[in-house]
Amino acid sequence: MKVIYGRISTASQNLERQMQKEGKCFIDVCSGSIPFFERKQSNELMHYVRTNGIKEISVAHLDRLGRNTRDVLNTIHEFTNEGINIRIEALGLNTLDENGKPNPIADIVIQVLSMVAQMENKLRKERQEQGILIARANKKYVGKKKGAIMKDDKIAQRYASRLVIYQSMLNGGDSLLKIEKCTKGKDIAINRATLKALIVKGMLIKPERIKTKQGDKS
Repeated sequence: MKVIYGRISTASQNLERQMQKEGKCFIDVCSGSIPFFERKQSNELMHYVRTNGIKEISVAHLDRLGRNTRDVLNTIHEFTNEGINIRIEALGLNTLDENGKPNPIADIVIQVLSMVAQMENKLRKERQEQGILIARANKKYVGKKKGAIMKDDKIAQRYASRLVIYQSMLNGGDSLLKIEKCTKGKDIAINRATLKALIVKGMLIKPERIKTKQGDKS
């Protein structure tokens, strides 16, 4: 039985490129910054491979395992210690060779690519911060007021672990209605009213496009 692991940041993303026609699939909907072994489906995958004596796990891309170099290497190290090969399809790389020994070439490639992915993620965060500064300058950003007290702490506690998913969907241009529809019936389900409440509380940021009014002259 072939075992496949996939990860998407938001429920609206397409998994087709990560999935193959045959095999047992485990899919996490979470940020790549969350360590592999702290993800729900990842833990179920580990239980499955250990119970069934699986010796190979397939992933479409390296960043499905994580964006932090240390986390990626730690994840691979854990699998290597258990004699489980990670097959990275996009690179055609195996973390173990035919004799079940660590593949030195794969180790070097993985370290380099993980560092590149980490740098790219840092640049994305910097661009996001710049966007917030621009929005604030144009009075388009409404953050949490200093000293403000949340009226509904239960909402904050319930959705705290899912905020990164909703924020990613907002950043991707999804409307509140689309997020509600995409998450309906899933563990991450949320309605528009709650999304609005989280935005008002400053727990989520709704990106605004800065439009230049027609006819304005500098």
